[in-house]
Amino acid sequence: MKILIQKVEYAKLYVNKNLISEIKNGFLVFIGIEKGDENTSENKIIKAVDKLLNIKIIEDEKGKFRYSLKEKPHPLLVVSEITLIPNFEENKPEFTNSPPKEIAEELYLKFIEKLKEENSNVEKGIFGAYMEIENKNLGPVSFYLEI
Repeated sequence: MKILIQKVEYAKLYVNKNLISEIKNGFLVFIGIEKGDENTSENKIIKAVDKLLNIKIIEDEKGKFRYSLKEKPHPLLVVSEITLIPNFEENKPEFTNSPPKEIAEELYLKFIEKLKEENSNVEKGIFGAYMEIENKNLGPVSFYLEI
């Protein structure tokens, strides 16, 4: 499982030009589900949510990363992102490292469900849909996690 976290002033997610989700002053969270994640799904999801909520990614008044999302909850927009997990063969991305769509979607939804238990302000994309994301990155501040 791979997670890319970006601090945003705002993020809006559209499918077929229709606004589906939006957040302000929070974090855009892209998650890539890999083969094998389903074998330890409950533990891996708990570990991923725990890591996301406990790493110090929120700055204090001096600009130092001092607070976690658990300490200072912020809105989250969680989006499935298969392009976080490619294998590059002959300079072309292959997604042989991805589990079947149904399994990946189930894990994505479980991840969101666990996040919502800790942070009530969680929005999501539509798994497998072509999405347009409009956002304004801040910093830029981005963090990459491998779980």
